Amino acid sequence: MACRPQPGSLRWRLTVPRGEVVGVGIAVGVIGGSGGVGASTFAAVLAWAARGTLVDLDPWGGGIDVLLGIEAVPGARWSGVRVGGGRLDPALLSAGLPRWAGVPVLAVDRSPPAGGVGEVLAAVAELGCTVLDLPRAPSPAREAALEECGLVVVLAHAGVRQLSAARAVVSALPDVNVGTVLRRGEVPLGDAVPLVGAALLGVLPRPAGGLPLGRGRPPRSLARVAAGIVDGLGRDGLGRDGLGRDGLGRDGLGRDGLVGPGAESAARASVGAAGLP
Repeated sequence: MACRPQPGSLRWRLTVPRGEVVGVGIAVGVIGGSGGVGASTFAAVLAWAARGTLVDLDPWGGGIDVLLGIEAVPGARWSGVRVGGGRLDPALLSAGLPRWAGVPVLAVDRSPPAGGVGEVLAAVAELGCTVLDLPRAPSPAREAALEECGLVVVLAHAGVRQLSAARAVVSALPDVNVGTVLRRGEVPLGDAVPLVGAALLGVLPRPAGGLPLGRGRPPRSLARVAAGIVDGLGRDGLGRDGLGRDGLGRDGLGRDGLVGPGAESAARASVGAAGLP
């Protein structure tokens, strides 16, 4: 099953029946364009929408298990995963991880070893889509993970300073497919998208203080955008003009703040109302 796009493209074909595991072998990285934008939260919701595995690679994030309220749930963290000894068994690895809303979670309790990142990602890739919670700061582990990513999502807040920071994050990434999810702010969407320098994948409301998820169903606004991204991973036809660093996705912005099939007519109205070109 082909799941990695060619450089500069988001073209792949996944023949996965609806309702089953999405995107076997696809790794999607999520990075915050600035602090406090909710990137780790969105990474968790994206993994939930994809019925995938969530891998925490941010040693400065305090542990995504703490964010998700599963820090007391038994299961392996990075310190408990033996790497460097050959191939990891995917089923055993997944079975040994704590779960949040049904999602296997490999949380950071120490800096992930760069040499072990590839082993872990190769194992969980056999189970479905993998969502990576990536740090903004470069590190050997992050660079190893980016080599495996078919898509990197940069979550950005539409404020002047935050957009400048997000653009710096995008510019520092290697040659990977990059899209952005924007949180509304004082900068209009039509101005914010080119400032980030990545394709618009979806729009979220303004931050409302803390973003605790707990162990219940994710917030609808996050789930809608995540579902749109997952739907894009599972359909054919996202070619070189579908997504890029310099513009909107071909379908534009859908009514629910996402890009996806069936959104084209709603996209025209929403894009016009938002003042997007």
